[in-house]
Amino acid sequence: MSGLTDLVRSWGCLSVPSLRADKPSPTTLRAKTLEALRARLIDGRLSPGTNVVERDLSTALGVSRTPLREALLGLEGEGLLRAAPQRGFFVLDLSLDVAREIYPLIGTLEALAIERGRPTNVGDLEGINEQFRAAADRAAAVRYDREWHEELLRLCRLPRTAAILRVLRADAARYEYRFFSGPKVIKASARQHDGIVRALRQKMYTQAAARLTRNWEQGLQWIEHSFNQ
Repeated sequence: MSGLTDLVRSWGCLSVPSLRADKPSPTTLRAKTLEALRARLIDGRLSPGTNVVERDLSTALGVSRTPLREALLGLEGEGLLRAAPQRGFFVLDLSLDVAREIYPLIGTLEALAIERGRPTNVGDLEGINEQFRAAADRAAAVRYDREWHEELLRLCRLPRTAAILRVLRADAARYEYRFFSGPKVIKASARQHDGIVRALRQKMYTQAAARLTRNWEQGLQWIEHSFNQ
């Protein structure tokens, strides 16, 4: 990665509306373009290993080549794309080595956020987790899991840590979108979320942090199990 500036770019949602609008500011247009491209990387519309066809994306998103190129460069800085001279941008393949690198990082940073932020008023986490537990498909499961972790970080009130984690989780979401393997995995993860919330309610922050770390460790184990199947 090229530094903290690239790391703190916002992570968008999994589905993004058309970018056509009435004279958006350049900053807003760049941010929306970045979000739209990140969404396509997460859900596989931009498939791992494929070449990014800038002309097609420019048409699909309704933006000119300048904000598109700026967004692509930003995603290269985040480690989601690779630029090749005279050949443009390529979507990085999913790699078990990368998963093994980013999952412990996320678990460690989120656990640190809990111990430093000591979140309270965790009722919304329970509601989001019920939506996660009842998710009807993989896309919904990934979305609600992301929302649960986003809400947890919001409660910790550590914006710089949260911004870094959004980028790391965008990379992790590519793996989850492919490898979240059905109700059994979702229910097991939801039970872990329940345990984290119970510990937070009791102000047992060290225990909550340890349980959160295990949640990410378990996620990595599921990916390792599924990766070559």
